[in-house]
Amino acid sequence: MIALLSFDVEEWFHAVPGFSGDDWRGRQSTVEAELDAINDRLVESGRSATFFVLGEVARSHPAAIRRLAESGFEVASHGSGHRFLHELAPDEFRSGLRDSVARIEDATGTKVRGYRAPMWSLTAKAAWAIEVLLDEGIEYDSSFFPLDKRDPSGPFWLRSGAGTILEIPPAPVWWRGHRLAMCLGMTFRNLPWKLYRGLVRLLPRHFKYYHLYLHPWELTSARRDLSGLGWMQRYYFRAGRRRSWAKFREATDTFAYTSIADRIDDIRRAAGISVPFDRLEGLDLQRICRIG
Repeated sequence: MIALLSFDVEEWFHAVPGFSGDDWRGRQSTVEAELDAINDRLVESGRSATFFVLGEVARSHPAAIRRLAESGFEVASHGSGHRFLHELAPDEFRSGLRDSVARIEDATGTKVRGYRAPMWSLTAKAAWAIEVLLDEGIEYDSSFFPLDKRDPSGPFWLRSGAGTILEIPPAPVWWRGHRLAMCLGMTFRNLPWKLYRGLVRLLPRHFKYYHLYLHPWELTSARRDLSGLGWMQRYYFRAGRRRSWAKFREATDTFAYTSIADRIDDIRRAAGISVPFDRLEGLDLQRICRIG
């Protein structure tokens, strides 16, 4: 089974829709300590992962990003700022992508091959981004979050009028006719470990592909300054974090996680279909995050 592990590398407050640089200032940075703990655990367990690094983090914490690469992990781009792609002009997106890639490559000395859009926002409203990614030498994308039963459950070729790119989504699990977002950090944090493990082990019955994504902040129980957030956002940032590190240790003992780069050839062979944007449903995170 292909078992992928990836991280969106950002401070927790980068992910709050509507927050700007003014909101970020004064909130404690914790990402470097979180990355070092994850780095040590992956080395200890003999596992690997892909880290999609926000340009802001690569600028502020280049040493931590360098240590990830020195440990043999893949470092890819999460863009420059943490904004929905359809809120950007194509030239603005290109400039931010170039900046993030340059900062990551300066820190790691290795080529950036992959990209993940902030908040899963590579949708039909930003289909032009595929052309930019291909123009800038990005080999694969991991920005689509499958939710609808018609959405591909594994890797596929994502097509727009501007080109086609290899898409590597997180993996849902089908259970009793329902699609479960087992790839989601919120699910990972809140389900009992034995139930989570059992549901993931259903995957080989379907397509032998498992891709879990997390944020570094999800694996610590450190207190956060949640002022200015609605009730649903506060719940999202608090729920399940007290037990999450113990589950992460269990998960890295149980599943043979690799980076995307480690299995890229197998993933390409598994991506048998080409799908245009207008056939995809995906996740509307902008609407969800504005609740509360």
